[in-house]
Amino acid sequence: MSVYKNYIRYPRNENKPKPDSSDFTWGPLTLTNIEKSPRTGSVLLNSVESYKIDNLYDMGRVPPLQGCRSFMDNHLSIEHFVFSTKNVKAIMPSGVLIQESNDESPDAVLEASCYMSLGFFHPDLMNDRTTKWQWLLREGTDFEQSPGRIAWCYHRFYNQYFHWFIDCLPRIWLLKKFDFDYDKVFVGDIANIDFALKSLDAFGIDETSIVYFDEGKNLFFDDLILPVTKVTEQRKIRPSLGDGIHFKGGWSKSYIVELNNRIVQKFAKNDAKHLGFDKIFVGRNDASHRRVENIDEVETLLAKYGFVFIDPGTLSFEDQVTIFHCARKIVGIHGAGMTNILWTNIDSTVDIIEIAVDGLDDPGYRMISEALSLNYRAIAGSPVGNHRAGMAFDDLRVNIIELEAELKNINS
Repeated sequence: MSVYKNYIRYPRNENKPKPDSSDFTWGPLTLTNIEKSPRTGSVLLNSVESYKIDNLYDMGRVPPLQGCRSFMDNHLSIEHFVFSTKNVKAIMPSGVLIQESNDESPDAVLEASCYMSLGFFHPDLMNDRTTKWQWLLREGTDFEQSPGRIAWCYHRFYNQYFHWFIDCLPRIWLLKKFDFDYDKVFVGDIANIDFALKSLDAFGIDETSIVYFDEGKNLFFDDLILPVTKVTEQRKIRPSLGDGIHFKGGWSKSYIVELNNRIVQKFAKNDAKHLGFDKIFVGRNDASHRRVENIDEVETLLAKYGFVFIDPGTLSFEDQVTIFHCARKIVGIHGAGMTNILWTNIDSTVDIIEIAVDGLDDPGYRMISEALSLNYRAIAGSPVGNHRAGMAFDDLRVNIIELEAELKNINS
């Protein structure tokens, strides 16, 4: 989004202040979390769930991947909160929320809102080695007033397919599941995002319930309701900051199962057009990164085993839901298209093979598979080393021998 062009990216771990920060005066912020916040707000909901996942190595379902903790056994404790509070500042488009001060304590950053926000690069915030990792807010920062009781379901990646279903929509699910009252929901500028509008409709949220703001301006809310899911896991896997804590509602089994039921019931079709998709290969032909260097070899091998190539980015939302619901064997490159395993038929046996860069600790599609009881496997692709953003975005080369071995396993 163009509003990110003003972000100031710099090496925060060096003992050098943010560029041009000396031109402004900065005020200190404390860091707080919802369950321990001393504010006048109240926790309307605190619901807990937990589950364990098995070690895929012991089960012999994947070849050794170098240091991928995502495929080891794990235990996840999940806490759902709904927090009601007043006088909250929002630093946009990061989505960092700041509880305004009262007589007892200074302004405080709500910890959950910092997750994946890149707020520390925002021109109005600072948090680096020179501040001793304390959050600072630029004095004189402007905020635009927002009246009414607003449900905050925003995530800065709301326009991306995976993050919409795993980071944004779970907040809507919490609000609807426990029937909380609010005037409007803020999720971002989704007016032209078909999958977002349709999935909201599946949860009973129509366009009249949505409020839009200019994401290039900071916001001030008189009355805010904030749904949050906090996941604590023992392996401390990516994209955790090393503490094993993630604010990611899409790792809730309860949410994923209900999402599957609602979306499939509303959008899956039953017509001749969608026959022949029992085995599918989820490609990334339209992507600018994470492409397969030896794609011809991969597609030839998959065709030999009866797989049909699909490019989810060219399909309507209804067609994506229907095709993945019909599929019983799915092979795909790590990327947004694999999010569609959310729509698989949970009453059938479904095999998943994810091809990811070797060493990438990104558990998203394994978590979905575990929640829906899908048979998950992983193939390590060798990174080409061609992307400036690092390994997670590298193109890769697939080991054809390993891939064929897994194809034989799921076809046996």
